[in-house]
Amino acid sequence: MKKLFPFVILALVLTLASCDHRASMISKIEAGEDALKSDSTAMPSVDKVKAMQALYLEYAGKYPTDSITPDYIFKAADLAIFLHDYKTTLGLYDRIETEHKSYAKLPQTLFMKAFVYDQYIQNPMQAAEYYRQFLRLYPDHDLADDASQALLFCGKSDAEIMQILQQRAAEDTSTKQPAR
Repeated sequence: MKKLFPFVILALVLTLASCDHRASMISKIEAGEDALKSDSTAMPSVDKVKAMQALYLEYAGKYPTDSITPDYIFKAADLAIFLHDYKTTLGLYDRIETEHKSYAKLPQTLFMKAFVYDQYIQNPMQAAEYYRQFLRLYPDHDLADDASQALLFCGKSDAEIMQILQQRAAEDTSTKQPAR
């Protein structure tokens, strides 16, 4: 028993140190978020955004099974969009989908993946595939109507979109006219 005692103490010390480090990282992340939110300029500096993203990903790397980790990865993906780093954005969304299958924002992750392909990468085929997947998996989600609309306009030119909208408006007015 006496031989085992030093190992128990060492394990306890390492566990406590780990908890301290985790709490310290969370405090650092919260301070960084507060600094970004309180930045009076319209756009935070790229360096600040990259530093914040690095903090999120460092935490996710050190504590991959922590319940807050998928939130940090999601936030890091948002920052990657801000940085116009869409390859990283998609990689982070993929990471959430593969490593955090029970994450509450999994539907938003899939929707945002489609949105990035649609609006930023401008790959309508890939975007449409992800919008359809979203609608198949989450037909009753709050974003389902948005996904349906995005799918309808996906890959269309501005002129085609205007034509669809005008056609819809004309149909709406004809159905709202009182019968004589």
